[in-house]
Amino acid sequence: MDAGEIMERIEYKRGVLVSVGEQGEELEAAAQVIRFEHGRLLVRVDDESGDSIRLGGVVELEVPAAESLYWLKARIEEITHASDGVPIVRLSVDDAEAIQRRKQERYAVSLPCRVGLMDEDESPLEPLTDPLGPGKITDISLGGAEFESELKLKQESAIKLQALVADGRLYLPGTVVRVEATPSGEYRYGVQFGPMDPVSESRLNRLILRLERAVRRKEWAAALGLGEDADLSRAARRRESRRRWGRYK
Repeated sequence: MDAGEIMERIEYKRGVLVSVGEQGEELEAAAQVIRFEHGRLLVRVDDESGDSIRLGGVVELEVPAAESLYWLKARIEEITHASDGVPIVRLSVDDAEAIQRRKQERYAVSLPCRVGLMDEDESPLEPLTDPLGPGKITDISLGGAEFESELKLKQESAIKLQALVADGRLYLPGTVVRVEATPSGEYRYGVQFGPMDPVSESRLNRLILRLERAVRRKEWAAALGLGEDADLSRAARRRESRRRWGRYK
């Protein structure tokens, strides 16, 4: 897939803009692709701190879709502001890649949560207001999760999970599709997600993006013969992987 086709596929979609701070830390900001015009990409950036938006700065844009994760490396050429004051950046794209994405690919986590039942007439888009008790999410994907709890729930129960992630509260409505007893006396549940509110959907996508990024780094480090904790910049990883693998021009 060439860069032009990737640009067309990400128009009007939401993603995450990633940059590097002064201390070398990664900064993330929610982003909305506006359009691709005259060889440049216009992106609206919800950057509350302002740290990730710098004229001339090199950034990465990650846009999730059902079939792929679209990754772009770009430079900020221009910064303007929308009528509500939110910055809009014009990006000159240097590199673009479509990374195959599987909706059901699960990632191991240890995420405390609250568990509640949904009434028949309750909207799955509403926050969890009456939790039954605590639990712990042990793995998660775009389509579902596994969690453990002392609570005893029936298969096919309509439930909501509430968890706290880096950018706020995450409400995950779904249906219990699997129940297992654990040796510790708790229960392990498989949940298939249903429709969720737009904010939680965005936060779930960003969480999965971070987990995907961590897995890719481990794979790159292993391919380069380095330890998982190697301090290797993103640019260096890509240069070395291209040189050794010969996958790119």
